[in-house]
Amino acid sequence: LNQGWTHLEQAGKVDSVEGAGLLLSRCHMILKFGSDFTPTSPVCHDKPQLLMQRARRILEKMGALETDLGATIVESMGIVELRNGQTAKALKFYEESRQLLSSIGKLSSHSGALLLSSIGQAKKRLKDNEGALEAYGQALEIMKTLGTLDTMGGISLQENIGVIKYTIGEAKEGLTFLEESMRLRESLGLAQSVPACWGLLHLGNAKTKLGDLQGAAEAYEAGVKTCEDIGHADTKIHKDLAKLLVKARPTQ
Repeated sequence: LNQGWTHLEQAGKVDSVEGAGLLLSRCHMILKFGSDFTPTSPVCHDKPQLLMQRARRILEKMGALETDLGATIVESMGIVELRNGQTAKALKFYEESRQLLSSIGKLSSHSGALLLSSIGQAKKRLKDNEGALEAYGQALEIMKTLGTLDTMGGISLQENIGVIKYTIGEAKEGLTFLEESMRLRESLGLAQSVPACWGLLHLGNAKTKLGDLQGAAEAYEAGVKTCEDIGHADTKIHKDLAKLLVKARPTQ
């Protein structure tokens, strides 16, 4: 990354599509590794949002914002805002990114489905369950068409739909989505993971809503065991599962 930026500086091509791409890569490195990533290039010390603003200005100047790269940069601006707790701002960037992908005919792609899932996530945080389900539903249809539901993104999408469904009183339908997400986790060898613990918690919650306390207890108990097996005892998810297990089995 540093060598690529230095090369562009020496060639006088920092304000180029390649330069914008390197800024995007740097932003993703910061989001992934945080302070553990310590590059030497001066530009690399900028905050993620400043990097993305600069990358956006480059593409706008070149008339190249309406591209895959432009849509990704705008989406990344939303990711940064979401990380900073600015959900409403994040949603605005996500919506703009959706418009960009739609304008170039790329919304019905796996990356488009993931973006729609992110829009659903933001709307869910803003308590707009109806809007979240609409975005999730569009993502679901795209993944079904592409055959990409058996991916991390597909698992997360179905779990998110299931959570909203049981939250708004549609527990039976929600349970179907949650069970499918757990099935996919198991088929992909991801059953022993922290996300699986949360999945089991939601599975138990949906069963509780349906009055199936025995089934709920089994889900919570499986979640507790999974947390312990992967070294996550005494974490928040482990404690939450343990408390719910006691409620589901009050005599134990």
